[in-house]
Amino acid sequence: MAPLSCALVEVEKEVRLVPGTRLAQVEGREHGRAGFHCRFGLNPEYLATLLAAGWQVLAWDDEGLPLALELTTSPCHFGTLYQPEREALTGQVPGAVRSWLASVARQRGQGA
Repeated sequence: MAPLSCALVEVEKEVRLVPGTRLAQVEGREHGRAGFHCRFGLNPEYLATLLAAGWQVLAWDDEGLPLALELTTSPCHFGTLYQPEREALTGQVPGAVRSWLASVARQRGQGA
């Protein structure tokens, strides 16, 4: 993580989801706007290291910087640099949140 040159506080930006990824599937779209409230982003110098460790980029911004990543060896480890949960402020349950809850429920059911 690295400080952003310009904080993204109460800002919406265009997000391009990678086609075929789980995030694109659960969101039901490949692009859209997302809410941000952050001052940090992924340091691009570490992207190759993350990819080599099994992470996959799920979303990009218009400047070509990654906005979401998933650990491909795990059923529910992903992270976004935007806040999909902010959709709840408009009365919507975000697809990523629904998917995460379903994944946790499946894992708990398997371990019982």
